[in-house]
Amino acid sequence: MMLFVGNLPAGTSDGELEELFSPYGVVTSARITTSTFSDRSRGFGVVEMLRESGELAISELNGQQIDCMVLRVNEAKGEAMKKIRHSGSITFLCLIGLQLCIGIPGDALAETAMDRVPENATANSYGSGWRCNAGFLESDGACEAVEIPEHGYATTSSYRTGWECSHGFKETDRSCIPLDVPANAYIDPNRGDSWKCGRGFRAADNTCVAIDVPQDGHLNESIHGLGWECDRGYRSKGGACIAVTVPANAYPTYTTYGNGWECRRGYKEIDGECDSIRVPANGYLTEPARGSGWACERGFRANGDQCVELRVPANAHLDYGGNDWDCNKPYSKRSDGCVLTKTE
Repeated sequence: MMLFVGNLPAGTSDGELEELFSPYGVVTSARITTSTFSDRSRGFGVVEMLRESGELAISELNGQQIDCMVLRVNEAKGEAMKKIRHSGSITFLCLIGLQLCIGIPGDALAETAMDRVPENATANSYGSGWRCNAGFLESDGACEAVEIPEHGYATTSSYRTGWECSHGFKETDRSCIPLDVPANAYIDPNRGDSWKCGRGFRAADNTCVAIDVPQDGHLNESIHGLGWECDRGYRSKGGACIAVTVPANAYPTYTTYGNGWECRRGYKEIDGECDSIRVPANGYLTEPARGSGWACERGFRANGDQCVELRVPANAHLDYGGNDWDCNKPYSKRSDGCVLTKTE
């Protein structure tokens, strides 16, 4: 039988591991698991010996303390395996309940892994360690054939049924019925069981109705909303596009909503007009011009309509934005400065 040994002292060697188990019977092999990137022990190992001897070793060694480490000795059982994954020539087993990974030669577990894969299944590296082939579903640890309806096909991507309907059909009561595609629509190329309305039409009550584009408007590419937007210099109001009056220092925009215009750089909207933004000393214009339309340069902070120099206290530094400060480690921020954080 094969035993997994956990919580081994860091300096334990293969020989010492074999010596630890030899009083309970002949040890066929004993191996300490080492890191993939170094020769350092991972603190786990595997021992192989006769079943009678292994059971005796488990009863005597499991829970014993060696160098302040409490040993964990368990039999490697197939039903205890959560997953198998390969890394080079080493196979790692993650065991349910043990919460540890044991590295052992891949050949040593090849036979065990194959015994666990039922008929009409394929081994993989996750979950139960296998999955049923296309056209089969798992049932009590086995793979049973599923009945595939007309216009359906076997698949492994649908774990609920084991099959999917062909393009242009949809599932109804475990059957594949033709998709009812209304006029001016087409089958969704990404999902063969649904449809989309063509350009210039929108979905309404399982049909595609023509989009009524008002004068001075045009179709857009969005499948949501109205399906149209007003031309430049117009805005939407009551389902129509009305001309907008563009104030001085502004320009017309393509938009279905809002004013239909935006202020130029250096100006911001106030009461339907574009007023010049007054940038204080040590400040700069922002894009877009929302809020005040300006921000303070790094090392300065806004105070009303001015930029005042930021006072950085001792043991602190400017933060990422540059308009505030934060304390260096291991100091904590207070309203008036940085205080040393107390440690236990």
